[in-house]
Amino acid sequence: MENEKTAFRKGPADELVWRTKTEVWGLPLLVISLHPGTKSRGIIAVGFRPVGVIAIGIFARGVFAFGVMSVGMIAFGVMSVGMIAVGTAAVGGFAFGVLAIGVVAAGVQSFGLFAGGVNPIGIFHMFK
Repeated sequence: MENEKTAFRKGPADELVWRTKTEVWGLPLLVISLHPGTKSRGIIAVGFRPVGVIAIGIFARGVFAFGVMSVGMIAFGVMSVGMIAVGTAAVGGFAFGVLAIGVVAAGVQSFGLFAGGVNPIGIFHMFK
């Protein structure tokens, strides 16, 4: 008898998820999920809410995150948060974007200890 929490439910969302049979550390190598209600978890995850070492999607979380809203060690996106963040609005240790907030920040409007750009606000100004 299967536990309800671990039982695999068949439904329309399952048809929009593709996983490789190859697994690394118990996670599929590649997961592609096209359904907005599901998370895709894998080493390389693609979808609306991907979580993985490399995450590509709308709300991406991973070591390398690429998406509209991304959180990771290295994050690229419209709104990105990470140690190295690149995007329209970037927050992180090293932040690069139109609005950049970080220890080292570069952008049109940048806030940080080391700030550079058009309107830098910081203790040390770069690029001048």
